[in-house]
Amino acid sequence: MKIYFSISIFENSPHCIPTDFDYRYWLKLMNRFITRADTIEIHCWEEEKEVIEELKQRYDEFHEIPNSLSLVYFGGEMTDKKKEYLVTDFVNKHRQLKWFSIFLYKKGSCIFSSEHWGTEFFGNEMTAADVEFIKTVLPEESIVSVIDE
Repeated sequence: MKIYFSISIFENSPHCIPTDFDYRYWLKLMNRFITRADTIEIHCWEEEKEVIEELKQRYDEFHEIPNSLSLVYFGGEMTDKKKEYLVTDFVNKHRQLKWFSIFLYKKGSCIFSSEHWGTEFFGNEMTAADVEFIKTVLPEESIVSVIDE
């Protein structure tokens, strides 16, 4: 099964920030799906200099991936250190999710993504239990589409 879902209630901000800056749903989702990933990719906008520098300085095992967009990509093997970083240090000083996009891969295939600062998601190879879990952690106003193949 594949699933797409999004959070539809936002703070008044140029970025997509959930109402009340509440990222509990995001933390529950990441805690569930990072355990399955063997590789991670993080995307930040070029102007998000603070988080880009943080990634470069704290995690030398991340490598920058060249691209022609206005994004900076970091990727690398999923490690316990990266897992801990994702679930313990995920908001910036403005209480916004630090990363524009996160892609979790297993054996070269994207299994889960968190995009637009944790407000749009895609899951691949989801089980019925995964879909039910996702539905229980999302805010009520969320949009969910499931493709049962």
